[in-house]
Amino acid sequence: MSDSKGGNQTSVTMDVDLEQRSKKVSENLHIIANEPSLALYRLQEHVRKSLPQLVEKRLEVNRIHEELQGKCYDAEYAVNAVKGMQASSVHFQNIHDLLKNAIFMKQQLTYEENRRVLQEHQRTKWAQLIPN
Repeated sequence: MSDSKGGNQTSVTMDVDLEQRSKKVSENLHIIANEPSLALYRLQEHVRKSLPQLVEKRLEVNRIHEELQGKCYDAEYAVNAVKGMQASSVHFQNIHDLLKNAIFMKQQLTYEENRRVLQEHQRTKWAQLIPN
């Protein structure tokens, strides 16, 4: 009986010892898993994997920004051109009036020229009819 009693005690001490050792191993694994250098390694690994995509996106954003800026300049230029045209409407009206006057004057000159030619033609006809 003493053997079974002694074997039982040994089994209990072995269980306690095994439990303590497994706790220590678990603590060590926890410490290793949470070690700052390992965290930095994981961070560096993440940066190494995601950095090329970030650079590509940044280049795309810069390209789109330049295109957008160019289109904004074009739109601003067009708006200023329209405003300039609106401001010059007075000048266009003056040009319109001057063109109307010029057309009227040309019509008068043409009328006077045709009248003069007709009168000369009639005079020459009368001159031919009347002997000297």
